[in-house]
Amino acid sequence: MPTRKKTFSLRYLVGVPVSVIIAGAVTISFLAAIENLRFIRATDQILQTVVLVRNVASMMKEYAPQPGQDILADLSRFGQLADLPINPWHEPLRVAGGVNNSMRIETDLPTRDCRRLAFYLMARDPTDLGLQSIEAAYGIQPAWLRAYPSPPATHAHPEAAVENACGTEAYARLGLVFRIR
Repeated sequence: MPTRKKTFSLRYLVGVPVSVIIAGAVTISFLAAIENLRFIRATDQILQTVVLVRNVASMMKEYAPQPGQDILADLSRFGQLADLPINPWHEPLRVAGGVNNSMRIETDLPTRDCRRLAFYLMARDPTDLGLQSIEAAYGIQPAWLRAYPSPPATHAHPEAAVENACGTEAYARLGLVFRIR
């Protein structure tokens, strides 16, 4: 009889922690999958916005937004955009005209995703994307810091430029400049 009692206690002693570890691993995997889906959605949203603006610009040859002009308002007025885009972290996407026929897309997102998105766009061929620059800002009084092209001080280490630009706060604002034509 005492052996049976030890086996019963041993089963709980080992079984409960193993079950907790398995449940924790499943939870972490689930949360990582959700975070990856958010990142994919945000990336897709930004690149689709670039394509949409370029398509409108190719259809309307005279369309050349001025610096600071709200491009999303233009797209809504042209019937190309039903709702204003909100990223997966419930922050708005802002698209404004830039200098030399460019557009600036800004959005707020978690710092780790700021870095991840910057690295992702830099890993793809930025010139093929028409990406002219990546900047980020963070904190109460944000100052834009360039991540791409890397500033001269970090030119040999673009990772350092991205880390510095996105900062250490919980959230950062990412600014991407794409050419329109």
